[in-house]
Amino acid sequence: MKKPVWMLSLCICSFSAFAQKTLTDTVMGLHEHTNDINCAVYSLDGRRLITAGMDRTVHYYEATNWIEIYSYSHDDEVTQVAVSRDNAIIASASKDNKLKIYFLDSSKMLEFDHEGPITDMVFDFGLRFLYTSSSDGNIRPYDLRKGEYSKRKFPLGMPVTAISIGHTNFLYAGLQNGEIKVLNYMGKEAKTLKGHTGEITSLYFVFYKSAMRLVSASLDNSVKLWDVKTFKLLKTFTGHTWTINHVELSRDLKYVLSASNDGTARIWDATTGEHLISVPSKGEATKCVSINEDNQYIATVSVVREPREFVVYIWDTGLKVEKPEPPKPLVKPQPGPKPKK
Repeated sequence: MKKPVWMLSLCICSFSAFAQKTLTDTVMGLHEHTNDINCAVYSLDGRRLITAGMDRTVHYYEATNWIEIYSYSHDDEVTQVAVSRDNAIIASASKDNKLKIYFLDSSKMLEFDHEGPITDMVFDFGLRFLYTSSSDGNIRPYDLRKGEYSKRKFPLGMPVTAISIGHTNFLYAGLQNGEIKVLNYMGKEAKTLKGHTGEITSLYFVFYKSAMRLVSASLDNSVKLWDVKTFKLLKTFTGHTWTINHVELSRDLKYVLSASNDGTARIWDATTGEHLISVPSKGEATKCVSINEDNQYIATVSVVREPREFVVYIWDTGLKVEKPEPPKPLVKPQPGPKPKK
């Protein structure tokens, strides 16, 4: 009889060692918005946080002391935001199809009329272009150095619902039919990633050491992790019971994050697929979740009706801190000085 009892106690210990954790206490709340917030996104290095919402405003924070660096407004609800790799450029899109690009160093603001609703946007790693995706079926590049729309379109034949970009400037375009198109810098298709059965809602790329990973979310209520060197599906994460609005990867590729209309944000082990941490919604749905560079903090945005509140919440994950290596700049080696004769 002793052997079965020993085995049972081992099972209990193993279960408790991998028990899922639920966060309960917030570290900080940001209260500048006056209506529902659509997104809150950390910069690549975790030093900045950018938020936007239905109050038509964009807020840009220093993420170490939560002092607001800058804010500006649109004429309509702000639906999408992005920040450049060097934290010097902010981009935002509003419901009236307006795109704004703000250069913090020069205080220069560019404004463009977009031909269709903007569903997502991303800066390239070389800080040359901003790419937007649209429900009109096109990806459009904006030349940041010239300060103008490049007059090129990458037509994909159906609504483009999400976009991300790799460090080698391959674009990843999520489509309404659940496919993810891999495009080169000229917009030519290199590969199609298939696996989702519903519209792609979010994409996020991370390059760490020699690994290249893409995480995707879909209306099929699943999250998928892809190796975009080999174009293989590595893992599928299931458990959400409603639409997944946003996904991210930690900079060291250890964790996958997801935010859903089921009212939760989740943190998953990227290797095992285990659901590690739940972040309860302060309201009806969680619209966005973002993690800083050392995995210590996440920001979440929820729709809260009773009582009404418009707050970006910052949480301490309790995860082990490990500083990721910064991505290598895509700069061609320069020739050295000519030898003296």
